[in-house]
Amino acid sequence: MYLPPLKLHRGDRDVLESWTRSGTIEARLAKRARVMLMAADGVSNRGIADVVDMHYNQVGLLRKRYSELGLAGLVDEERSGRPCVYDHDDVLLLVKMVTEDPPGATTAGRWKRWPGHGRPRGADLGVAELAHLQGVGPQALAGRELDDEPRPRLLGKSG
Repeated sequence: MYLPPLKLHRGDRDVLESWTRSGTIEARLAKRARVMLMAADGVSNRGIADVVDMHYNQVGLLRKRYSELGLAGLVDEERSGRPCVYDHDDVLLLVKMVTEDPPGATTAGRWKRWPGHGRPRGADLGVAELAHLQGVGPQALAGRELDDEPRPRLLGKSG
């Protein structure tokens, strides 16, 4: 089936071209911008799919989303999934605990495993992995020796 060239909204071509040249934008958004530009130039969905390494059905869906929503249709929507295990306060407490000396320590020492009296949500994760999953960079953990053993009572919550 022949599709006519996609009609871009006023001013969108400049934005899409800047997205394709940008080195700081997400790769998927740059790819979607390239798809829209090729569709506007009259390239078929299959032709676009071959060039950008995407299935032609996905190209068709992107064309439809752009037609209905404009540039906003190229951005991913929120996805469903498992909710975060730790809230903002838990993350702050975690960062505080791993960047300060252990309670009762006279000198800065290595964290040892806490005695297990009950395990909070996510207690099977080590400190370094928890910090990474919550977006805490290595600069916050600098100068600390961290074992990657689980912390059963890390956040002061029990079973």
